[in-house]
Amino acid sequence: MSKIYVIGPINEDAYRTFSEDVDKLLQKRNSLIEVELVSAGGTFYDGLAFCGKIRSSPATFSITAHGLCHSAATLVLASGDIRQASSEISFMVHETVERMKGSSEYLVAQAQRLLAQELDWEQLMEECTGTPADVWRTMSKKTTYFGAQETLQFNLINKIS
Repeated sequence: MSKIYVIGPINEDAYRTFSEDVDKLLQKRNSLIEVELVSAGGTFYDGLAFCGKIRSSPATFSITAHGLCHSAATLVLASGDIRQASSEISFMVHETVERMKGSSEYLVAQAQRLLAQELDWEQLMEECTGTPADVWRTMSKKTTYFGAQETLQFNLINKIS
């Protein structure tokens, strides 16, 4: 068993470090990888990269969230096989926000991309947690904060540590 720390933004640098750490542990034939997660979030696509790495790995991932698990970090947590959080935790999900400039045609195309991205996130959250996508959609549309007890109800975590 080995541990990886994901502390800070869910971004390209964090993913690169995470991916390299996972690959090193897999070379050592680690079958259980523990991840300590503290993040206010980041971009959807970087969260998606974490999700793909975790879900495609032959190892079992035990992810424990502490402090903050907001935005894209919720997808990272949901991707784990074993998902825990300390009782001192703040979770948050929200609708995608992006500032855009450009022609009307470009803006329409980007808005469609964002809507598709939100549907992808909702579907992944359903696949990972078993909680229906429409529940995740409702929570993200109004920006929802919740603690460890509520997170158990949505099956985002399996246990409060």
